[in-house]
Amino acid sequence: MYQKFDFTLYKEWKARKDGSSDASTSQTLQEESSSKGDDGAVSGSQGSTEPSYPASFQEICELIASGKPIPGIRQIPNELAEGTPSLSAMNPRPKPWEKTAASSE
Repeated sequence: MYQKFDFTLYKEWKARKDGSSDASTSQTLQEESSSKGDDGAVSGSQGSTEPSYPASFQEICELIASGKPIPGIRQIPNELAEGTPSLSAMNPRPKPWEKTAASSE
């Protein structure tokens, strides 16, 4: 029912559709397809544009247990932005009962 999606084939199709027959693009596609394992996961020797992710849930659990940072997770500070907030320029919206009271008069 479901078909396996091959991202490299999609990239090749998109390159053909766009009409860009750049040699570097085709070489990059060949390198990516050769760096894939049997399970279809890209190995650690991928380009610098994509972050490297652990291959399995067990590896992520081990990283958490050892206290190491997980690749691809962005650190968000616990503090709000410093400085005073700006004053509001608009009037507050009337409540539903305020709308009916104003229209019934």
